[in-house]
Amino acid sequence: MKNEHNMTDHDQPDALWLLDDHLGQLSEEQKRILQDRLQSDPKLAAENSRLQRILLPLDSWTAASPPTGLVDRILGEIAAQKNQHVMYERDLPSGESRGRVGRLFLHDFVAVAACLALFFGLLAPSMSAVRERSRQAVCAANLGGIGRAVSAYSLANNNALPCAPVTGRTSFLASGQDQTLDIVYQSNRQHPLLLARYHFVGSVRVFICPSQKTVNQPMDTGTPVEQRCSYDSINMAGPTPKYSIASSLPYMGDANPLFAGGKLNRIDPTVTNSPNHGRRGQNILSLDGSTRWTTTPNQGRHGDNIWQSGQKTKYTGTEVQQSQTDTFLVP
Repeated sequence: MKNEHNMTDHDQPDALWLLDDHLGQLSEEQKRILQDRLQSDPKLAAENSRLQRILLPLDSWTAASPPTGLVDRILGEIAAQKNQHVMYERDLPSGESRGRVGRLFLHDFVAVAACLALFFGLLAPSMSAVRERSRQAVCAANLGGIGRAVSAYSLANNNALPCAPVTGRTSFLASGQDQTLDIVYQSNRQHPLLLARYHFVGSVRVFICPSQKTVNQPMDTGTPVEQRCSYDSINMAGPTPKYSIASSLPYMGDANPLFAGGKLNRIDPTVTNSPNHGRRGQNILSLDGSTRWTTTPNQGRHGDNIWQSGQKTKYTGTEVQQSQTDTFLVP
């Protein structure tokens, strides 16, 4: 629903724009204008964060799907009641029980209740879809904020991407560690979380996709790194690009479905989408700071599949990207 704020591309972004952005009502040009304003206006950025916190409980609520065939059953009940003859008390023969009047009234009541059930049965799924689109928008805003933090980090660190120390051979899957081969588990998510440790982002919650249940967990320093981030990023154990020479390269996105849950999942990586949004699609952040929603994983350089290392289909957690332009997002 549009609010009464009539927007043009030349308007100055204000608090009403924030709500319109949250509800997906802004054009691409207006989104660009708003993002520029958020970067330059701390007060508006603070108001945006406050709005997201206020709307988070609504975004996190999920309506149950109506039973299969509910609409058909309700329409059948309405059709059955439609032909019932309604008698009023004055029409009844003298001495007839008032109970019959009550039963006749009940028929009308059932028809009204059926109409209400039909209305809510159709409305609830629509509202659920609206809420999911809202969560997708907040997810994209999260990734956009991370993108700005990566840019600031690279400027302060000789054009490098956030990277925690990597010692020896590592596996990004806990199941891939092998003491006999000196392979240790080291989550790839520890690298982007440096942005929170060094205060390039205001809160670690920016790393939580709003469609995930983990959003309600405490995000303190004692929480395992896997639970403090629901996004996957480029594998820092492999050949990684400098920030400035690969601006269009995907850097982070919703969780890789091949490794969701910390293990290798036997699914087709060429067609599957992230579980963060029910496998309907995923938000992707590129190194140029842009974000986009996509329903296919073929979003890397030259159509590279962002879930795979090259064309590999079997993984132990030690695999890395095949080159600096091969996108391989891992947990």
